[in-house]
Amino acid sequence: KHSGQLESAEAKQQKVLDKLKREQNVVLRKKDAEAKLQEGKKLSGESIRWLKEAGIEIKHSEFLTKEGNKKAGSKLQKKSERLTEKAVHTMLRSRRLSHRAEDDLVSARSVAAELPGLRGKAKQAKLVLNVLKAQRAQAEKGLEGDASYMKAVRQSLQL
Repeated sequence: KHSGQLESAEAKQQKVLDKLKREQNVVLRKKDAEAKLQEGKKLSGESIRWLKEAGIEIKHSEFLTKEGNKKAGSKLQKKSERLTEKAVHTMLRSRRLSHRAEDDLVSARSVAAELPGLRGKAKQAKLVLNVLKAQRAQAEKGLEGDASYMKAVRQSLQL
């Protein structure tokens, strides 16, 4: 019975330590999120540049068509369509990347505020774990003189 209580207490303290580790990892990913946000801004700039270029191509295409050069105008029109499509895909990718990065940054900021409290709890958990380990060692040492316990240990080792 006593052993079960020790194990559940150890598990509870270990959960606190694991939570601290997870939260610290969230904060460490903040730099990655900032880099993703910059990448999203860069992609957004590229897509705007392609849209401008597509607009210029459309105007040039219309001019050539008016001048009577329909073949060249059609060619520029297709080029403009490809640029527009490329710009839209890039813009969508940029938005997805930026939204994901913003979410990561928000969670990192909220977790960063909780870290000092978690560190205090983790420090206490480590101390409690050390006490529990000492109690477990003491309890096991007390069992070493028990013949039935030693018999069970020998049998488990034979398996």
